[in-house]
Amino acid sequence: MKKAFTLVELLVVIAIIGILSTLSVVALNSARAKARDARRLSDIRQIQMALEMYYDSVGIYPVSLTPGSPLSYNGFDFSG
Repeated sequence: MKKAFTLVELLVVIAIIGILSTLSVVALNSARAKARDARRLSDIRQIQMALEMYYDSVGIYPVSLTPGSPLSYNGFDFSG
């Protein structure tokens, strides 16, 4: 007599694998979201530091900023 898995046993194993893979995907997405938030906070701190350095050197904050261009004044680059 051959030993084999029953259909119910195979379905249970497939269900368990599906649940585990779903849980791992949810955990991975949560970790990615936390990493994006940490990156955003870091970027904001860098912008804040550059603006404070600009203010210390010039005495006023810049009137306007152009996205993608460096924050500079009289040849000094404050964009880090």
